[in-house]
Amino acid sequence: MRGVAQVLEDPAVLRLGLVLVHFLWQGAALALVALIVLGLLRRASAAARYIALVAAFAAMALAPAITFVTLSESGAPQDAAPVVPLGQPGAATTTSAPLEQQTPPAVAALAPPPPSPTEAAEPRWRLRMSAGWAWLEARLAWVAGLWVIGVTVLSLRLLGGWWRIVRGKRRWVELSGGRWRQMLMSLSQRLKVGRPVRLLESAAAQVPTVIGWLRPVILLPPSALTGLTPEQLEALVAHELAHIRRYDYLVNLAQTVVETLLFYHPAVWWLSGRIRAEREHCCDDVAAAVCRDVVGYARALAESEQLRGAAAELAVAASGGPLVRRVRRLLGVAEPRRNPFSAWQPGAIAITAVVVLTLGYVTATTPALAGEVKEVWRSPFGAPHSVAVNAKDGSCWALTGASVMHLAADGSVLKQIDEFWLAAGVVPYLSVNPQDGSCWVPDISHNQVVHLAKDGTELWRGGGFKQPKSVSPNPEDGSCWVADYGNNQVVHLAADGRELWRGGGFAGPGCVSVDPADGSCWVADSQNDQVVHLAVGGGRAESG
Repeated sequence: MRGVAQVLEDPAVLRLGLVLVHFLWQGAALALVALIVLGLLRRASAAARYIALVAAFAAMALAPAITFVTLSESGAPQDAAPVVPLGQPGAATTTSAPLEQQTPPAVAALAPPPPSPTEAAEPRWRLRMSAGWAWLEARLAWVAGLWVIGVTVLSLRLLGGWWRIVRGKRRWVELSGGRWRQMLMSLSQRLKVGRPVRLLESAAAQVPTVIGWLRPVILLPPSALTGLTPEQLEALVAHELAHIRRYDYLVNLAQTVVETLLFYHPAVWWLSGRIRAEREHCCDDVAAAVCRDVVGYARALAESEQLRGAAAELAVAASGGPLVRRVRRLLGVAEPRRNPFSAWQPGAIAITAVVVLTLGYVTATTPALAGEVKEVWRSPFGAPHSVAVNAKDGSCWALTGASVMHLAADGSVLKQIDEFWLAAGVVPYLSVNPQDGSCWVPDISHNQVVHLAKDGTELWRGGGFKQPKSVSPNPEDGSCWVADYGNNQVVHLAADGRELWRGGGFAGPGCVSVDPADGSCWVADSQNDQVVHLAVGGGRAESG
């Protein structure tokens, strides 16, 4: 179980979750563009619409990959710098590069920017948006995990279909008679199909079907061989040869892979379905041109569907397109008027569901102020993650989405220090030393720990950490304990930043807390399912 937790907290997994979230709006935007283009091309040829749809689908397939690479380049964690006490030789190397020149993490693409101290109070909807982003960031790993489960299930389904085809090959019978060979050769020459194609009979096939690319075969059901005229059979075989000439098997295979990887987005399935429908229209046009008899070809389609039996639904042809619509299109019959809102019903339902869930979340997370509880002060911040109060003066340090802010007891901003970017999936906890009012901050994105004076002046900054998650200063001597989450270690630092002790044997230490009475430290060893008590110097007082 701890291994699974470590995988879910890997930066690449968190980045994957962020990519999947980004694709929600990317896929919707590309689907909207495809819908507009289809409207513009409604009087164009099926081939033109097919090319436009395939281009939009290719953009959908590339969008997550481009986003992942972009986030990788913009959000790569900084190399850990060595811990160097302030004022000692070499200290300038850890602070010489200004923070604004360092690359923020990938999650900055989601987190809204923090407000400046002079900004007026923002509306409540923006506060809820910030809270929603923060809520989502903490669950990116589970988003990626659920996606992996979905892809696995769909992949197993595809493997099952492939295995049925492999097993069914033993029952295929080749149609090697002179009549079949001559028909296939004649159609191949007229359609300019250069690859060898085999014509086979299969009881498992309900309609003529193409399988394969390098060595394609056309499967004909026994009902078609006995129930259709030679001319009708020739028309249907011409349709399948058109698929072979156009390399539709490869395109369909790519569609299936993209559908499997982006299964959670309805726009992917909608666009893929439109591609398959236009693909059938393209092949219908080719087959009708080869046969030079549009009415005869339309009749062949209808007869082929009837031969599937009374249990078969007339609305869908086995080769992929709506049969009635295909026949009407071939014969030039206008489509009957439909309710203009019927095509938008699935989208309207999805949008309504998103709105309802969003309103439910906002309502559930709105605090109820009742009883003796009285709200003293409220102000908007961009995705606040952690706060620490100085009991001596009532001031508060807050770690937001991209800055550290020091607030007076009345809420006024005493100091704002920017460029403390957070990392997706890991929430850091800053801590204040009440003895001098200074604040220790785990700077996750730069893999450093920062010590700030009461007035916000940087006293010390040191590296050598990997996603430091929690700090706890000792008010008696000014030292500080650090939960070095990514390195599975706990570190004890002196007030000036010198490393007093570093120890391992932990698995994802998530939180540390110091006992000022004796300077010992308690550690939440998360993935080892235990709590550890460390004495001064790092020795284990106890664990359990």
